[in-house]
Amino acid sequence: MFNQQALYDERRAINGTCGYVYLEGELWREATALKAIIELDFLKVPMCKDLTEHQKISGMKGKCNLTMPKINSRAAKLLYLRY
Repeated sequence: MFNQQALYDERRAINGTCGYVYLEGELWREATALKAIIELDFLKVPMCKDLTEHQKISGMKGKCNLTMPKINSRAAKLLYLRY
């Protein structure tokens, strides 16, 4: 049986009510939500004298959604000056 405590480590969890987004080391915006999704790609690995199916991680894909309040003049000016 799996040890559920080993699968989840509370020190690696990110939670809170407010976050900050930095652009090139400067505070750019305040964030209200962040959702990160990681998808792992697996390959089947045959093993000698073993009929069970084994897997190996061959790659991963990541997606991120960041929600921020309406843009203000400070953030617009920073983007204009940088890019």
